[in-house]
Amino acid sequence: MVVLIDHPNVPAVALPFRTDALYITLDDWESLHDQLRSTAAVIEYVQRALGCGVHPPLGHEFDRYRKLAQVDATYAARPGSLPILPLNRLSTDEALAVAAFDDLVERVADATNQPWDEHDYLHVVEMLDCQPVLMRANIGAKMLNTFFSVRESRRPHGFYARDAQINDRFAFFYDVEEQADAPDYDERHLVEIAAYGNLRHIQAWESGSGEDTRTLAVGVRHNDDRGRRYVFALFDGQPPKLHDEVRRSLEADHGIYDEHRGRTIRR
Repeated sequence: MVVLIDHPNVPAVALPFRTDALYITLDDWESLHDQLRSTAAVIEYVQRALGCGVHPPLGHEFDRYRKLAQVDATYAARPGSLPILPLNRLSTDEALAVAAFDDLVERVADATNQPWDEHDYLHVVEMLDCQPVLMRANIGAKMLNTFFSVRESRRPHGFYARDAQINDRFAFFYDVEEQADAPDYDERHLVEIAAYGNLRHIQAWESGSGEDTRTLAVGVRHNDDRGRRYVFALFDGQPPKLHDEVRRSLEADHGIYDEHRGRTIRR
């Protein structure tokens, strides 16, 4: 339970400690949302705050936040890891990158991304929204760079992203739609993105990623007149089998991603 206290002059008082309730001012609550940029991240922070043993006076929530962020910074010193709670506010470039990622989250439910069923929709929303803010910034920066590169070169390109602390991975693939009268829902595009995501999921599985691994393939198609459109394919757990010839063809186009080395090996 979260108790929000909205008062113009909040006294620095220590409220009774409870393991099931977080007392916080409205200003601190809004600052947390601004810092973490997702509802899932704020909920996770509340759970950690209740169990961390630090009880700041009302209006001093960021004293507790800094202690937790320092723990994350130490833990994230390992290669491939990012802190869940950033110590500092986002830079201008990071904020722009997060906005690009947030735009993707908003478009998940776009009508052009049909057909959906409720099970698929909720899992995709959850997987995107639970990404820590610095992971959002990391992916968002790659999204922007890839988008501008593809739009200029008119050649398709993809990238792969994951955080070592989270057993979720993202496979993005950008291309340019030259056809002026293309349909809103392009089944062939979805099949291509699903095959690309399945390939990356198989490669992760074979690298020992674990049975709980998930891969979300995101296809981004740019049209000069209609802007960007998205399709999604989510793979959870053991991957569907690819025919050997299909796999060889996909690996010839996209290479083999080596998770241990964190890079794609081209054939």
